[in-house]
Order: sequence, then structure tokens, then C-alpha cells
Amino acid sequence: MLEAIQENTHTYTYIKDMGVFYNGFVIVLMAQLVFLLFSPRYHQRSRILHWYYTAIFKPLFSGSSSSSSSSSSSSSSSTRRTTATFYNSVFQKCKYYFVPIFYLFLYNYLAFYLFYYKLSQALVKIGLVGIIESQVFVPILLLVPLVSGVLCFWYSAKMSLFQKLDHSEITESPWSYDELIFYSTNNVCSTCETIKQPRSKHCSICNVCVSFQDHHCIWFNCCISGTNYKWFYMFLVSNWFILAYGALRLTYIKYGQTKIAIPQYYQNSVLTLIILCFCFVILLSWFLYTQWELIKEGMTTNECDKWYTVHQLIEDGLLVRSTKSNKYYELYNTNDHGKQNSFHGNNNNNNNNDNNTKDVYGISLNPNDNSIYNLGQMFEIVQSPYEIINIYDKGSFWNNLKERLNC
Repeated sequence: MLEAIQENTHTYTYIKDMGVFYNGFVIVLMAQLVFLLFSPRYHQRSRILHWYYTAIFKPLFSGSSSSSSSSSSSSSSSTRRTTATFYNSVFQKCKYYFVPIFYLFLYNYLAFYLFYYKLSQALVKIGLVGIIESQVFVPILLLVPLVSGVLCFWYSAKMSLFQKLDHSEITESPWSYDELIFYSTNNVCSTCETIKQPRSKHCSICNVCVSFQDHHCIWFNCCISGTNYKWFYMFLVSNWFILAYGALRLTYIKYGQTKIAIPQYYQNSVLTLIILCFCFVILLSWFLYTQWELIKEGMTTNECDKWYTVHQLIEDGLLVRSTKSNKYYELYNTNDHGKQNSFHGNNNNNNNNDNNTKDVYGISLNPNDNSIYNLGQMFEIVQSPYEIINIYDKGSFWNNLKERLNC
């Protein structure tokens, strides 16, 4: 009898120690998830996120891989380099699947094993409602994120494979060039060697130019674009619902008035799962809010980064619009032996006589165009972002959402 008590005490102590270790692991995991979610979008606004993005995220998930081009007379060193190059190429191809596999493992453990399999008995004890909930509602709720995630990956992979097999250029596009963030000239992709369509972006990981591209999602290892927007949004919303439901339902089971008995060795697991669900609901709510803002403004994540650069030029007083061609340029002054200087002016009716007698030059905002253009005095400085019209905005949240869902 005494030995049994001591054995149970040791077992309880072991479970308690494992609970402390597990909670610490959860804290580290939460921090990593926060950085993974927000560093790609907000790295320009926070030093911590910028450090994480440049030191960890970008080197790990960068699409480019370096290769050594130096020659060696030793055959053994050449063999070692060949082997290292092979393993490096394998790692470059496989590393993008680490996060999706990790997500599937974590989701299956928390959702199916711990919540559904282990705690479904507690729901059954509630009665008929609990039986229907545990056998019908919960399984459907658990399957929707997996199904939508698989479809999101499938449609993106299908699009990438089609573009790699069909090298013909797509000349028609439902959008036009705004000459501010997308350009009608000097717009050939240096990698694909095809014309870059409006609202498209070359993905260095998928190695194709993706039309209406939002971002490359590391959770799916695929591009989010017009081909899979509907499945991506279904994945986000279904994950939010299942997390909110899990947090509220588990809290009711553990602390409610139903007095449902939960095994002692699952008490810490249930509490940890409640905390995880609430934390992920908060994170996912913020992420859904950022997506809502992008849809409302009629822009993608890729376009948002471009608009951020445009707004910086406006704040510095360096963005001008040519009144002759209606194109936008960054102010440039050729004084001081070609050194770039800021030009301070209000508009084409500048009161500064010295500036009125000099031609003003502008740098094209197109990164593929290195030319410097003589604007003369036919220009006006953009004072506010409200002076610029986003031609890709349909005017309302619902119209922009319909455009994405009907692509």
C-alpha cells in the first residue's frame, strides 16, 4: 500500500515537472509564432521585429541560395563541395515545409488527440446535446481548417505548375498600370523574362510571377493570390472560430456548473489548452484585422509595402507628379557633381527665383529604370497621400472582397 502511494506521488511529481516544462515550451512557442506572424509585415516599424526579420526570418525563408564559384585543383575538395552543394540544395527545398509540418503536428495533437479524443467523453456526459456536439459539430469544425488549408495549397501549386509548364506571356489583365507602384515600361521580370502584369509579383520561393499576389505564406508554403483567396480566408475564419469555441467550451467544462469530472492527469493539459486557445484567438484576431484593413483599402500585402515607400517619400517631400506625363518621380538634384540632394519646394509656382531658373530632375520609381528625367518646371509636389488615388480600390470593403473571391 505504501509503495503504491509512493509510486503515485512520484508519478504526480513527474507530471507536475513535465507541466512546468511544457508551459515554458508553450511560452517560447508563442513568442516564435508572434514573430513569425508579424515580422514580415511590421519589420519596418519595430526594431525588435526588424532584427528578427533580418537575422532569422529572411535568412531562413529566403528564396535565394548561394553557391560557390571558385575552382580548386584538388579533386577531393571538389567532391566535398559537390556533396555540400547537394545537401544544401536538398535543405533549400525542404526547409519551407518545416512550418507546415509543425503546424499539422501541433494542430492534430491539440485538436484531435487532446480535445476531441480525450475530452469528448466529458461532452457526452452532458446529454443528447453533448453527443451531437461531440460527434457532429466538433468533427466538422475540426475538419474545415484542414480541408481549406489543403485546397489553398493545391490551387496555388496548380497555378505555379501551370505557369512553369506554359512559358507563354499573359498579355491581358483585368487591371491597368497606375505608374506609381506598377509600371507599363521597363517591367520585364529579370528572372522569368516575361512582362510583369499589374498587381503581380515574382515569388523567389515558387520561382514564378504570381498574378494578384498578396504574400508567400510560410504556414502553407505557397503564395496567397487570386487563385486561393477564398480558401485562405476560410482557413483564417475557421481557425478563429475553432479557437474561440475551444477556449469558451473548455473553460465551461473545467469551471462551469456542470461539474464534469476531468481526470487529474489532464487538468494541467486542459488549463494549458485554454490559455493557448485564448492567446491564439487574440493573435488571430489581430491578423484578421490587418487583412480586413487591406481589403478595405483595396490593396494586397505586397502593395502595402510599396505604398509604405511612397508614403515615406511624401513625408520627406520628395514625391512629385509630372504635370505633362502624369507620372510620379522622386526629386533629384544634379548639383554638387551629381550628388543627390533634397529639393525643397511647394509646387510649380515656387517663389524661389533660383529654383525657378533651374530644371528639376526626377528619378523613376521603377526599380528597373535607372534613368534620370528632366521635369523642367512642369511638376507638382505631392503634399499628402490623399492626393493620390488608388485605382485598384473598388470603393468599399464588400466590393474589394467580392473581387478577391471571384478571381
